[in-house]
Amino acid sequence: MASVTSFGLRSLVTFCAVVSVAAAQTAPLPVKRVVLYKHGIGYFERQGMVNGRATAELRFKESEMGDVLKTLTALDLGGGSIDAIAYDSQKPASQVLQEFAFTLTPQDTQLALMTQLRGARIAATVSGLGEVRGAILGVDVRQNAVGETRVDTHRLSVFTDQGGVVGFDLFDAQSLVFEDQSLAADVQRYLATMRSTHKRDTRVVSIVANGTGERPLFVAYAVEQPVWKATYRIVLDEAKEPLLQGWAVVDNTSDEDWTDVQLSLVAGLPISFRQDLYTPRYAERPVFEVNERAVAFDAEELAQNGYTGGAPAPGAPPAAGLLLGRGRKSKAGAPAEAAKADMRFAEAADARSEVAAEAATREIGDLLEYRIDHAVTIPRNRSALLPIVAQRVKGERVALYSEAMRATNPMSAVRFVNATGLSLEGGPVMVLDAETYAGESQMPSVKPDETRYVPYAVDLGVKATTEYGSGIENAHAVRFKNGVMTLRQYQIETKTYAFDNKDDSARVVVVEHAKRGDFVLRQPAAASETELDRYRFRVEVPAKSTQKLVVVESREIQREIQIRDLDDAQIAYYAAQSALSAEAERALAEVQRLRAKVARTQEALTQVDASLREIDQNQDRIRRNLSALGQSDAEKDLRKTYVDELATSEVTIKQLRRSMDELRATLLAEQADVQRAIDALDLEYTPGAGK
Repeated sequence: MASVTSFGLRSLVTFCAVVSVAAAQTAPLPVKRVVLYKHGIGYFERQGMVNGRATAELRFKESEMGDVLKTLTALDLGGGSIDAIAYDSQKPASQVLQEFAFTLTPQDTQLALMTQLRGARIAATVSGLGEVRGAILGVDVRQNAVGETRVDTHRLSVFTDQGGVVGFDLFDAQSLVFEDQSLAADVQRYLATMRSTHKRDTRVVSIVANGTGERPLFVAYAVEQPVWKATYRIVLDEAKEPLLQGWAVVDNTSDEDWTDVQLSLVAGLPISFRQDLYTPRYAERPVFEVNERAVAFDAEELAQNGYTGGAPAPGAPPAAGLLLGRGRKSKAGAPAEAAKADMRFAEAADARSEVAAEAATREIGDLLEYRIDHAVTIPRNRSALLPIVAQRVKGERVALYSEAMRATNPMSAVRFVNATGLSLEGGPVMVLDAETYAGESQMPSVKPDETRYVPYAVDLGVKATTEYGSGIENAHAVRFKNGVMTLRQYQIETKTYAFDNKDDSARVVVVEHAKRGDFVLRQPAAASETELDRYRFRVEVPAKSTQKLVVVESREIQREIQIRDLDDAQIAYYAAQSALSAEAERALAEVQRLRAKVARTQEALTQVDASLREIDQNQDRIRRNLSALGQSDAEKDLRKTYVDELATSEVTIKQLRRSMDELRATLLAEQADVQRAIDALDLEYTPGAGK
């Protein structure tokens, strides 16, 4: 029984090998080049030799199929062609296997297959019978006695081409081949589907190349990959420049070894996106009922709308309205012009594609690439540290002080200039000092010849303090115009840094002072280094001593004061501050004199108005008294006195009102004089100049 089972597997493998050779040779395509990008994409190039018609199989995860279908490129570099690229569908393998007309069981495989494929034609070479050709009738099971044990044997019955029936033990068959190529292909597809189930979440992409002779086949694609990371070491040495060592962390999470591949690491932001091209999609279409009635069509009307009743006769020009390529109608008798138009359309499309490719090339050229200069081997599901830089750079130890980073102490740091000639991608950095671990930091991206500070530890040997001061300088420019006095002054801000070095060794402290957009540095005259958002100043601090740095900044401010709002005290203040020239003082004195006249007139108006209110109140009192008097002689005399008093007050009222009108006219004239004096004040000068 064991011999029969062993033979069944052997025969099935023999059959599959025969079919495979007849269809296409399987060509290995090892990975030759890998380019990993910072935004999580990996570009892979594969290349191998193929001969004649060959099939190359690549395996991907289902999650990668969208990227594969979006980017897969296959080129037959030997003059051949790519006939087809096929891949597994999304349907589970169990469902795919159910669609076959037969099933391959784990046990008694050949017996089950022969039983299910009755009627299939085979060609078998059998010991003692020679070649047997015909159709399978079935398999009979017989029991034979071997000693005291009964063993099942399987005899295959074949209806031969001569019209007879031949039976033989399957164990006696030396070879067995299906003559029906479609059936053989079905068995091969069944086996391929089963092979894909050996690893879960695997999809097979088959590339069929057709050509003559041995030639190279090139395949490239891009799929999602782990982001590569950069990590650095800085080794400090008293006698030498710092040594910068950089490594790239690369992860091979694929199911294939990268053996002797050319590896490149790219930092940049090329456009990349996800698109599901793997899932089958179906478009909604309208449903029309079948019209069972005959309909008569007007042939001439159909022709006018671009349809013809049949194909044109050989050599005849296209009929009027015949649709040509790209949906354009040609004029009757003008096929040549339409063909030329199609050719021009194609040439224009080719030109556009060349421009797009050139633009893409320029974008790719802007990326930062690290190309490993030796072949790299990374086994599957393994990671590696690959060197990207290792050389000495210009640098020194410093104490970097930033109040925002740490107010009480500077940081031990390395100042280095990127003299490697490479752009360094950002990443963590470890510092070794005196052959021991000194600290860590994060280093941003560094361009060639750019200076960077890498703080890695707190310098507890130096204490730092800061003091602030501010003030406003006297005006350095004054302008009188349109009734406004404009003073331009400088706001001064001072920040004093003090560093107390308690250590036995001197320090070079680099102070980072924030830049503010509208402030200008006054002291020191210049910074040691200037960046977009900060100044840096170097301060030499000897051992066991304290050193100070005073940073003075200024910005111009502008104050506007209405001249009519100035009083004598304010004018005296600005004069004391040397903000007024002699001409300005004279002009302001004249304005003040005129304003004093206005004030006196306003005071007189106020007094007249008060007198009128007083008389009006007195008249009200008299009228109330009059209404209370009776007809006695004494009351009659008192009434006459009140009436005389009212008459006298009316005369006074007329005089006062006349005075008020005159004062109001005078006030308007005096106010106009003040405004003219203010409007006439048009001066611009530097205080103190020519005074």
